[in-house]
Amino acid sequence: MPDFSDLDFAKVDVGRLERRGFPEAAFAEGKSPDDLTKILETLVEKNGVALATRAKPNQYKKVIQALPDARFESVGRCIVIERKPLPRSALVFICSSNEWTFCNFTTLARSKRERLRPLRTPQNPNGFAG
Repeated sequence: MPDFSDLDFAKVDVGRLERRGFPEAAFAEGKSPDDLTKILETLVEKNGVALATRAKPNQYKKVIQALPDARFESVGRCIVIERKPLPRSALVFICSSNEWTFCNFTTLARSKRERLRPLRTPQNPNGFAG
C-alpha cells in the first residue's frame, strides 16, 4: 500500500493529505512516547505537518527531542508540527443538537438572539437555524 507506512506497531496513513486535503491525526492516548515519536516523524517526513491528539506532557518531552520544531498545546492536549503550513480555510463545521452542516464562514451572521446562523444562499437555500 503506497499511501501507508507500516511501522510494525502502526500503519500510518501518509497519503491522507493528498487524498482528502487534510493529514491523518495520531491518537496519542495509550501510545508509548517512542511509538508516538516514530509516527509523528513519519507524518512530518511525508506531509510536512503532523498532529497528535490527547497527548501528555511526557510524550511531548520525547517528541521534542527528535522534532525540535514541535509545540505542545496544553489546553487541547495536542502536539503540532507545521513545517509546511496547511492552507487556512473559511469552511466551518457546525454541530448543534442532532444536526450537522458545513457552511462557508462568510455566510454566517448573528441573529437577534446572538446565535450563529448562516444566511440563505444558492448553495444553502434553506439556511440553517443553529
